Amino acid sequence: MRTALLSLLCFAATLHADVFTFRRVISDTIGKTFYFGVTGEGLLKTPIWKADADSPPLAPRKADQLATEKFRQLISDAAEWKRERITLEDADDGLHWIYIVRFTYAGISAGLPPFLDVVVLMDGTVVEPKVRENK
Repeated sequence: MRTALLSLLCFAATLHADVFTFRRVISDTIGKTFYFGVTGEGLLKTPIWKADADSPPLAPRKADQLATEKFRQLISDAAEWKRERITLEDADDGLHWIYIVRFTYAGISAGLPPFLDVVVLMDGTVVEPKVRENK
């Protein structure tokens, strides 16, 4: 009986992990493309935000601070950019959430200004992007 229950719990955890797909945020900046990827497994390790809780596990101000630190590491001319918005996104299960912090180029650009979306998980982890130089 105990083995059957353990097997059922492991199976349920596997199903829950499959609920999430690989989430990707792609940002084009001046001369570079940033790929921020989050796996379902990575999301499942983060704290949940229960429906009856008023505030998320990670405060928006803290997410902003963490994202800004990462942004300054990634962009050399950070003074020419501004934080445009902080968004909370549901990871499709109503329990796991991520912050997307958008920085927008404030200088002169043709068309839509370049932007960089930095992803912050509820445990305070800032997702490390893969960077590709544009040719």
